[in-house]
Amino acid sequence: MKKLEELGIGRPSTYASIMQVLQDRDYVRLDKKRFIPEDMGRVVTTFLENYFNEYVQYDFTADLEERLDESPAVKSVEESPARFLDEVLGLYR
Repeated sequence: MKKLEELGIGRPSTYASIMQVLQDRDYVRLDKKRFIPEDMGRVVTTFLENYFNEYVQYDFTADLEERLDESPAVKSVEESPARFLDEVLGLYR
């Protein structure tokens, strides 16, 4: 979780759920307070890096989160999901 914080990915309120999803999907296992990659996690990582490399870069994720934090559409996602989606897609046009 320290690494996520250092990279500017996620928020303290989301770290536990991120780690839980990784474990639930058998991408990692917890061993002596350390996350160890499983075969499925390695396969998924390789696939994403090969076919969606731009989107799995740390700086892309951190930048997107920062832009979303600043976006007024995010604050109104429940009021207008279409506006939210348009705003998010517009961030990288």
